[in-house]
Amino acid sequence: MKRFPANIPLSLLAILCFVTTASAKTSTQKYFSPDHKVFAVVYKTQATGEVMPESIVSIYNTQNKSLQRKSYISPDHEHGYCVVHLKWSADSKYCVWSLTSSGGHSPWHFPTDCYIQKCKAIVNIDAQLKCGLTQAEFKLKAPHIFLSQRLIPNPSGDPKYAKVSLDLMNLKCP
Repeated sequence: MKRFPANIPLSLLAILCFVTTASAKTSTQKYFSPDHKVFAVVYKTQATGEVMPESIVSIYNTQNKSLQRKSYISPDHEHGYCVVHLKWSADSKYCVWSLTSSGGHSPWHFPTDCYIQKCKAIVNIDAQLKCGLTQAEFKLKAPHIFLSQRLIPNPSGDPKYAKVSLDLMNLKCP
């Protein structure tokens, strides 16, 4: 008889059981912070017949206490998001991940979220910058500088891009 580890929260078990019965594939990936005091877990689920999976991101401390969680799963599996790229800042104060639409909507846009350790909150970087980020594979420069690119509105129709550099310390906690 298979047993679930005792350290998995019951709410997460319920979600995984529901998702497992409704989907063909599930996967889990852990990402430890550089100081190994916290870690992110990305759960990806892919419904039968769907091309792109959708994700749940959870942040835990080393005692497996859930610090924050965000689900990007949509009821129809076509309007959610899938984590593309996730990195911790060198100082372990920020965890950043980019997303892509599970339904292929706005393929140029990679919404990017950030877990802020000091306020234990997840914020959307796009919303705080008031722009759409267009680079899935962002970079983080020590100690916590976020580097990416954004689309510049162009009346002529040709896409133009600008570099984005953001000290994550300047993100506003909710």
